[in-house]
Amino acid sequence: MKLFIHFVSIVTVLFIINTSSFAQCNVCNIDLTCDSIPAGPKICPYNLPPGTSGSPYEESFTFYLPTQFDITTPVSGTVTLNQVDVKSVTGVPSGLSWTGVHYTGAATTTFYPAANPPATERGCAMICGTPLVPGNYVVTITVDAHVKLGAIDQVSEQSFTMNLVILPNPSGNSAFTMSADRGCDTVKTVFEPVLQSSGSDLYEYNWTFGNGTTSTEEFPVEVIYDTPGEYVIEHTTKEFQYAITDVSLTSTDNTIWCNDPSVIGGEAGVGIGFCSGSPDIFFTMLDGSGNTQTSPRIDGVKTPSWSNLNLLISGGSQVTLNFIDFDSASSDDSLGVAVVDITGTGNYPISGIGFSGSITIDKIAATTLSDKDTITVIAPPAITATTITPGNKVCGGDSVLLSTSTSGSYQWFMDSTEVFGADTNKLWVKSAGRYYVKVTKDLGCSALSTEDTISIINNPPVPQIIRLGDELKTFVTGVDFQWYLDGNPIPGATNNTHVFTATGNYNLKVTKGGCETWAVAEVPVVYEPPTSIFESKETVKFVTIIPNPNNGKFSLAFQSFENTNVIYQIIDLSGRTVFEKQLNSIYGKYREEIDLSMLRPGIYFVRLNSGEQNINKKLVIK
Repeated sequence: MKLFIHFVSIVTVLFIINTSSFAQCNVCNIDLTCDSIPAGPKICPYNLPPGTSGSPYEESFTFYLPTQFDITTPVSGTVTLNQVDVKSVTGVPSGLSWTGVHYTGAATTTFYPAANPPATERGCAMICGTPLVPGNYVVTITVDAHVKLGAIDQVSEQSFTMNLVILPNPSGNSAFTMSADRGCDTVKTVFEPVLQSSGSDLYEYNWTFGNGTTSTEEFPVEVIYDTPGEYVIEHTTKEFQYAITDVSLTSTDNTIWCNDPSVIGGEAGVGIGFCSGSPDIFFTMLDGSGNTQTSPRIDGVKTPSWSNLNLLISGGSQVTLNFIDFDSASSDDSLGVAVVDITGTGNYPISGIGFSGSITIDKIAATTLSDKDTITVIAPPAITATTITPGNKVCGGDSVLLSTSTSGSYQWFMDSTEVFGADTNKLWVKSAGRYYVKVTKDLGCSALSTEDTISIINNPPVPQIIRLGDELKTFVTGVDFQWYLDGNPIPGATNNTHVFTATGNYNLKVTKGGCETWAVAEVPVVYEPPTSIFESKETVKFVTIIPNPNNGKFSLAFQSFENTNVIYQIIDLSGRTVFEKQLNSIYGKYREEIDLSMLRPGIYFVRLNSGEQNINKKLVIK
């Protein structure tokens, strides 16, 4: 016995988040004004708004679970709600968690409305977190409801599903992302740069948030915009590279470069045994990417130094320096190689077989990424009351027109479910239910109208017309009757029976409580007076349909006693001729093969006309 569908739909809204991530949200506050008269389960507010991937989400709800309330289906009675257990919640978006609280303020998934009313009849839940992946999620909730109806205790396990929409992150500029760029009343935004450091010190970040605050953090704290308006966000990321800016040698080894004939004794081949003059020194730098750069050459200096070199280093933090003496008369002499592991900016000592000295490492901006974006905060639209025409109670089959004068885009709901294709400011309604409209305006900001309940009055039963000789009859009772001939009311024909005295199409309307119902179809009648003046002039007799019923293929057989022309017609229940054929100069026995398999199954009439004589036969096509 499913007695608590409305209640479980409330639990569905409260617990659509993952029960495995319990008690990570702020504690919610119970709204003591959340109530229902007459008593019945209720949630305040009723609708769960969508979330945005990467954007913090936090919503609080209060629910009212009265100890007792009346039901009408599947039976009438008063239900006592003793206990509700949320057993499982599956299919939820990753990143959300929840906290449920009962009247004592303690977190729980079990509620006892009947324990100490009215204090125990309300609780609340806080949904929070940051949904990670956008999509349309189908969440399944399983609950146990412990109830009592009369003297019967019952535990009813039921599973229900609902949709939760997580929207894609709207940010799309080149330098940074933000978890939300627009919203109603308040926008809470988390910023992240596109170029991220992964802990390296070669990045620099600057943020201007448009609300008077700035930051140099790579990942600044959440920024809250709570005043309607537009806020321009500016961000710059600078990516640096290490570079060798200065190099100096404090000594060199004469035994290497003194072998150069150009410096022995001051000139080539002169003064062998002593060294005079100075080397001509330059160096090459090899980085981790395999790139080689060469410094300028400094001639005739034993302890040269270079400044403002700005030799960029890529492919890692290790460089290899090879110092060389340029020789014009022979091969160059290598003064030695130094390998340096760079851990940051500053001075590093270097040494090799034929030298010693130091290098200076600094950072030079290699890439600058800048962009702007806008965050927009707007107020939700004010929705006018829904206009209901002609009223909120109508007969079955009639329509009610719901309309709103609020501008925007629209989506109508019936009993909290979207009405497919109902996306204009008007909605024609033929079913009973609770209706409201969601109006969306600038930047997706939306609001809901108040609910309007539409009731449908049951129409009287459809009358079935039975022909008994020259009498038409129906067995419907407790209604008012009116018989019609060819669409016109027959004066005085207001009983459940009517004796016809004319040929034509008869119908019946029954009325009760201002609502009316017609017979399914008109009944065609060919009236033949008891003493027909044509009885002595019968030219066609023994009319038969073989077989009858049939599948649309049958034989029409008859006998003509005069040489005459015969016209036969196939007529449907609405009186429309669907097939007609003339047979010329028929005398004696005749058989016509007819194929009407293209017609829909139903009841038809075969009418033969031979001058002044008309014969009607019932035809059934299955």
